[in-house]
Amino acid sequence: MRWSDLRGHVLPQLQFRRALIAGKLANSYLLIGPEGCGKRQFSLLLAKTLLCETNPPEQWDPCGVCTDCRLVEAGTHPDLIEIAKPPERSTIPLELLIGHRDLRMQEGLCHQLSLRPARGRRKVAIIDDADHLSEEAANCMLKTLEEPPLDSILLLLGTSEQRQLPTIRSRCQVIRCPGLTVADCAHLLLQEDGVGDPDEAERLATFYRGDLAQARFWNTPERRAQREQLWNELGAAGDLVKLIDEVQGLVSHEADDVAAEKRVRLRAVLQLALERQRQDLRRAIDTGSSLELAVRRIEHTLEALQQIDRNANLTALITAWASHVRVCPVPPP
Repeated sequence: MRWSDLRGHVLPQLQFRRALIAGKLANSYLLIGPEGCGKRQFSLLLAKTLLCETNPPEQWDPCGVCTDCRLVEAGTHPDLIEIAKPPERSTIPLELLIGHRDLRMQEGLCHQLSLRPARGRRKVAIIDDADHLSEEAANCMLKTLEEPPLDSILLLLGTSEQRQLPTIRSRCQVIRCPGLTVADCAHLLLQEDGVGDPDEAERLATFYRGDLAQARFWNTPERRAQREQLWNELGAAGDLVKLIDEVQGLVSHEADDVAAEKRVRLRAVLQLALERQRQDLRRAIDTGSSLELAVRRIEHTLEALQQIDRNANLTALITAWASHVRVCPVPPP
């Protein structure tokens, strides 16, 4: 992949390129942007730019064919370190940062980053899912953040600045990565997700307001039908048990699904509910009725979304959320 292949991220590219040209590249960055907006692709392209042995970083055009570029693309470059939250865990394990208990600071990202580059001019480390760094993990990274090796750069990827611990936020330069435009989302649905009809890709991208993760999740015939049914159910003051059953059925699609997959599905369901509730809020503002109830429903859904990342029991969470939004329904127009 080249920079010309990346959709969006024009301002972050400009910020990094200016820093490189001015010789003021920082050691620690916090990249903030919506899920699915391409932060990891951006980070890997930046790593390729910094590690390319043919073209200097200031040129902002990694050749893509040298050994370093090919190693980055293959995920095997010795000077590129990547870690992320395992699907079955609610936080990033300490072991990935500072090594196992009997090998503390002899392995893990902090140790690897402290070593001299194996091939080129610097080392690059990427922490995906930085939203899920525990306070203990963040404290373990203090020395690395405060006294980073001069020939290193650390990139932390998160969805919200508010979700980062003060320990992290205060020691990183924040780069904001905006969400995809509707046009960019439609392009990616056509190119990468098998949507064959440009009009359908445009419709999906428009409905989900450029949220590629949501568009991808609901882009199957079965899920489109489920989405339609759930959308209608969310807007009615209907049966509480029916709403709970519908959500449970969608989230627990297979009996042997791991919890991480269920959390992904529940997040998609709650994001859909949030979109419906925002629509209800706009209608309440226009009509001047049920405004407080509309706001309360949104608050309950936002709280439920936060609870997903706190490893809450999903069955209990669905029941509690549905009970709250059913108790304070917004009457249909």
